[in-house]
Amino acid sequence: MKQGAIPNPPASLKASGLGRKFWRDVLREYELEASDLLVLEQAGVALDRGAAARELIDLGGLLIKGSRGGLTKNPALAIEARAERAFLAARKELALDRADGAQARQERTLRGRFAGPEIRRTG
Repeated sequence: MKQGAIPNPPASLKASGLGRKFWRDVLREYELEASDLLVLEQAGVALDRGAAARELIDLGGLLIKGSRGGLTKNPALAIEARAERAFLAARKELALDRADGAQARQERTLRGRFAGPEIRRTG
């Protein structure tokens, strides 16, 4: 992707959310391939989902009243944890933390192009 040509964040990222900020910050800092934008979008969606879950946790607390009247873990805790894992996986896929990030992204792209399922001719 050409330097300076930062595409607008996708509609799947909340207008006021962390995902859009992350999208813009990453594209200002790194040169990503067009194929990396889907992974970047997934990272942004995970950030937005985690933030929404944290808001629910802040409102309801760590424990909430269950269907039988007792206390139970807030289901938003699991959503927050999954969102965090998804964000970290996308960040790792993009190799943003690595000094050789551009090369790692290129190697991953090359592996993806050539490491597909084997196609066999039938008949």
